[in-house]
Amino acid sequence: MSENEKNLTIADEQLMELSANGDRKAFYILVKRWNKSIINFFYRNIGNQEIAEELAQDVFLSIWKATNYKQKSSFYCWIYKIARNKLIDFYRKHKIQSVPIEENIQILETEKFNRLEDKLIQKEEIQMVRDTINKLSEEQKLILILSKYQKLAYEDIAKVLDCSKENVKVKVFRAINAFVKKFKELYGN
Repeated sequence: MSENEKNLTIADEQLMELSANGDRKAFYILVKRWNKSIINFFYRNIGNQEIAEELAQDVFLSIWKATNYKQKSSFYCWIYKIARNKLIDFYRKHKIQSVPIEENIQILETEKFNRLEDKLIQKEEIQMVRDTINKLSEEQKLILILSKYQKLAYEDIAKVLDCSKENVKVKVFRAINAFVKKFKELYGN
């Protein structure tokens, strides 16, 4: 088995434990695995590629500095929790609200969105969805991004948001209902 094949079989939690003990190679593997997802998370929320990359660097810097890592939950819940906190700090520091998704045309060029676009019959419908998402509260937008675009399980979202799984179910339900209601307000049935 080659070195690269060995690296693929090591769990993120094991890599994080090695990284917490100063293993730079383990840390590099984590960055390589998670960099794109974390940048996409920030980009979907902020709409600026440079800022998204800077915030992702902050996340990985926090991970590198984390010497007291304890595997209480999955690594991806832990990393998204760090990312969420960095996003909240960014909003507070700059006293801004999230950027409208229609300004984030690069988001729609990712594989996930390309598959979504293939399913949608007309470009007009895509714009309608974007406009509707932008009318939601920041929390509803975040919940939809984590659950529908980042594909996190409810248990994992609960860990990221520091709430119960049942609370997440309610928040997702309400966000979807708010989306449907807002869509109907904007575009009718």
